[in-house]
Amino acid sequence: MHYSARVQLGGGVFRGVQPGDESIGLQTLVLFDDASARPHQRSTMALAVEDLTANAVRQAILAKQDEFVKFERFAENACTRVFQYFSRRS
Repeated sequence: MHYSARVQLGGGVFRGVQPGDESIGLQTLVLFDDASARPHQRSTMALAVEDLTANAVRQAILAKQDEFVKFERFAENACTRVFQYFSRRS
């Protein structure tokens, strides 16, 4: 099965292949992002060719979605603390 088909079956958008270099130990990577993410939330992910399955793509996408939610909460909390700090100083 072609790389793009595996990525699509896993819910991703195929973005390309980054060639590896065996002489320095770099694996060939398949690049993709989350098809369900808004354009401003897309982040390129990569899996080694040997590890590329539809399930691995799904797991990578779920992990990235979880990471985004955690970051969003962190940013919101940080903004709240900064606002509270400066609102008390007025």
